[in-house]
Amino acid sequence: MRIARFTNLLLVGGLVLVAGGCASRDGGFDRSQAASENANAAGNSKKLAKCPVMENEPIDTKVYIKTDDGRVYFCCKDCIAKYKANPAKYAENVAAQRRVLADRN
Repeated sequence: MRIARFTNLLLVGGLVLVAGGCASRDGGFDRSQAASENANAAGNSKKLAKCPVMENEPIDTKVYIKTDDGRVYFCCKDCIAKYKANPAKYAENVAAQRRVLADRN
């Protein structure tokens, strides 16, 4: 009986850990990898391009939309929907992102 309870406890604990990782807002997006790619793209520049929606998150260069003014990059796909709902709200952050990206070239 004790073994069965212990086994159930381990199973539930494992499921909570797995579900917690899967339920993240970005679907398991590896921020450290994106930050590394962002830093590599920047060369020796210390300034990283940030997501216009989640201002403190580095962009993932694979997550973007095309606008009339060019691409807008995001940290995750969830931010695209938030941006599209109110682009004017994020205009200043998009401009800052573009300045950082322009400085790389």
